[in-house]
Amino acid sequence: MLSFGPAEVLATVRCRLDLPWRCLLDPERQVYARYGLGRATVASLLRPRLMRRALGAMARGHRPRAPVGDPMPLGGDFVVAPGGRIAFAYPSRHPDDRPSVASLLAAIAAAAGGTDRTGTI
Repeated sequence: MLSFGPAEVLATVRCRLDLPWRCLLDPERQVYARYGLGRATVASLLRPRLMRRALGAMARGHRPRAPVGDPMPLGGDFVVAPGGRIAFAYPSRHPDDRPSVASLLAAIAAAAGGTDRTGTI
């Protein structure tokens, strides 16, 4: 996991999720820029799928909170193989754009086994 947020937030997330891997901070967003990750637009935050999820969460009693830090950077999912080679790259095009869990697991397995799956799906 790579984060550009406050170290305390990353530590809390890592602890809460019991992550077995290292988490790295990139406060100047140098790695973020090198991975070609973009920024969300206000219009992309109003996508129907995101709105449905937000309304569903509110209906279940969750209340929106003010974002911590900059809410506009788009994320991405990357698998870095031994030796530092990018074995899988999926830069998000909008806030709810994520690869499937199956494709991530396949990329992790391929990277661990040495099979190259470089590229964006």
